[in-house]
Amino acid sequence: TQLAKPDVQDQFAVPYKTGPQRREPGIDHDPGRVRVTAILAAIFPVQVDKVEQLTWLGWFGTRLDVHRLIAPALERVRGRIEAAIAKNPSLRPWLDRPGGAYVYRPIAGTDRLSAHSFGIAIDIDPKRCEYWRWDHNLQGNSQKPFLRPIPAALVEAFESEGFIWGGRWYHYDTMHFEYRPELLDPACQP
Repeated sequence: TQLAKPDVQDQFAVPYKTGPQRREPGIDHDPGRVRVTAILAAIFPVQVDKVEQLTWLGWFGTRLDVHRLIAPALERVRGRIEAAIAKNPSLRPWLDRPGGAYVYRPIAGTDRLSAHSFGIAIDIDPKRCEYWRWDHNLQGNSQKPFLRPIPAALVEAFESEGFIWGGRWYHYDTMHFEYRPELLDPACQP
């Protein structure tokens, strides 16, 4: 019910914690995966036929369409990542083929709108990442480390600018970063 018809308290029921990457053992330990669509729609209004709220952003040799309100934060993420690449060039291939940003669509397997529908999410290279729907043995693998861990420098760059990471979810989506600064604000924690 939390995913299907959440209220504001449900959004904050599972605190989002930054720090070292770890697989969460608790079923439905998905901080930030519960979203109140009406709140997102009020803050980040985007409709499939009215995309004037979007802007494009240069992203490591490609272009991403994102909501104009998150563009400054994503530009800061890009700057942090560029600085990290200067120190460690092996990070660059993670950014060559992003999985996308704005696309008006439901979350896979549901009728709920994806965070991508609001232009507040970005997926990095899906071929380098892991996703719970692709893992046919989710229950058995929940304690194991990711086979292809995302470099910590990338996760830190996003989290430091208000994005949450889908790799912190039991229903993991390691390519997914979503602008949700309220979940990173200690004042908003239960």
